Amino acid sequence: MTELLEGAIIAKLKTWFVSEQDTIMEELEDDPSGEPPNARSPDPLTKLAAPRAEYHAGKTQELAR
Repeated sequence: MTELLEGAIIAKLKTWFVSEQDTIMEELEDDPSGEPPNARSPDPLTKLAAPRAEYHAGKTQELAR
């Protein structure tokens, strides 16, 4: 990150309420990877398609009746 960009981000964060700053800090501490939360989770359609993919891959069992 360039010094100019870092300075701009810090200047913007300083205008936020302390509670907002604390929330951001807690989120950063919880996830040290530095990736945005949405970068780690699949998009909704992929998430919905997972059970179907498991079924077609033979990874599911029929429920007993």
